[in-house]
Amino acid sequence: MILFVIGCEISVFFAFISYKLLTYRDFSLAYRTYGTGEEKFLAFHGYGRSGEDFNIFEIHKNKDWTIFAIDWFFHHPASFYPEGRIAKNSITKKEVAEMVSHFLDEQGIEKVGLMSHSMGGKVAMTLVEEIPERISKVLFFAADGIKKNFWNGFAVNNKMGRFIFKSVVHYPGWVLGLTKALKNMQLMNEKFYAIITDPLQSKEQRQQLYKTWTSSKNLVPDLRKFENELIHNRIELFGFYGVKDKIIRLKDAEEWAKVFLPQKVIYPLNTGHIILKENLVEDIVSILEQD
Repeated sequence: MILFVIGCEISVFFAFISYKLLTYRDFSLAYRTYGTGEEKFLAFHGYGRSGEDFNIFEIHKNKDWTIFAIDWFFHHPASFYPEGRIAKNSITKKEVAEMVSHFLDEQGIEKVGLMSHSMGGKVAMTLVEEIPERISKVLFFAADGIKKNFWNGFAVNNKMGRFIFKSVVHYPGWVLGLTKALKNMQLMNEKFYAIITDPLQSKEQRQQLYKTWTSSKNLVPDLRKFENELIHNRIELFGFYGVKDKIIRLKDAEEWAKVFLPQKVIYPLNTGHIILKENLVEDIVSILEQD
């Protein structure tokens, strides 16, 4: 690995893939840049994914868009989050907004669009809540945050839930055994079985899940505030959700949006939870260009 340090910006070349670091106080986030266009976007990936997911837009929108694709905490070796602030004094919405504002100032960007997939939806919603004057539009790709996640809230904001969640990191056997039994009794389908058990297969995966969820416990969306800021600041919203998605359901997105927005903003795609696929790019871009 070779490091090139120029001022406050660090460029890293690893396995022929270059990325830079967005640094603010004790935090660092790795990011990649796709495209060279005038319209700027910050992109936030889903759990277990990376900023590379957003490179699918480079072929179609390279000359129109510039995408700064962030690798969130605990999803890239260079993205740093202080260990002492995972369970206690976790990062706040205000700190996330300050970090992004600092980056936009450094880049000379007045307003930016947001892209978010799954878990990244909470980050995008945080930014709309905190710095709406700097957001031009929001693109949701099966974005989380539009409906309260009971299990996430129980695991990180409930005393008993936190105890159970932490114990699963060290002793996952009982959860794996229980879910397998439920699957064998046909009380749990294969899809939900995989959703629960896949992140628990190794100690590294369990630690990533625990650290990601726990460190982000303060980033719970205030839906009313988010909705009001969208309307008051005339921020465009486009939501793309899979008709086969069992994690973030299309129906929930449609019901949420129609309550506060008269126009259509939710668009169904013939896929599951993973929206950012090359075979769907043309559909997504055509919808955006029709607006």
